[in-house]
Amino acid sequence: MAIFVLVHGAWSGGWIWKKVSPLLRSAGHEVFTPTLSGLGERVHLGSPGVSLTTHIQDIVNVLQYEEKMMKVLFVVGFGPIVSDRQKSATFYQESLGLSFQEETDGYLHTEGLQGVKTFALWPLSQAAQSCFGVNEWPADLPVPTSWLEFDVEDVAQASEELKAKGYQLLIVAKKEPWGQTVTRLLSPEGILVGLTYTPSMHESEAESE
Repeated sequence: MAIFVLVHGAWSGGWIWKKVSPLLRSAGHEVFTPTLSGLGERVHLGSPGVSLTTHIQDIVNVLQYEEKMMKVLFVVGFGPIVSDRQKSATFYQESLGLSFQEETDGYLHTEGLQGVKTFALWPLSQAAQSCFGVNEWPADLPVPTSWLEFDVEDVAQASEELKAKGYQLLIVAKKEPWGQTVTRLLSPEGILVGLTYTPSMHESEAESE
């Protein structure tokens, strides 16, 4: 994969590449088509002070800010956060007919459903342990009813990006006993979201290639 920064000429804009950029992206490349200050849809930024130096800085800024964007690689898993383990297990196992592997702590999970790498019933007490080191979810925070994890290239970088945007992180780059590194936060919908790096899943992906 290559990174292309396509820069338009005078009296034009980034839109001039609208036929070229989809072809490059469909081939797996990363493509940026910035519009320079004072031109195209940014004509309102034009002034006597706009110069070649301004346009060089435009391109530098694109590269700097795009590099800071987190890269989500895949969905690690999804599932409900359960308060009544027995009722939830009965619904998903007996009513929906799902087969789970059960861990010694009662955690039910399956890696056999298409569309997601893991589907699991995560007890609220275990979610609280992961985030706060206690069995009770804090009374001053919304109680999540589901969890969702995204594997990213760099957990620390993704954490800093979210922190800079004002999100409250519950844990930051925590190393779990099974080798996963995770940052957790609540989404606006109340989902317990994890940004993770899960070595075992990358190993299985490499083996399948």
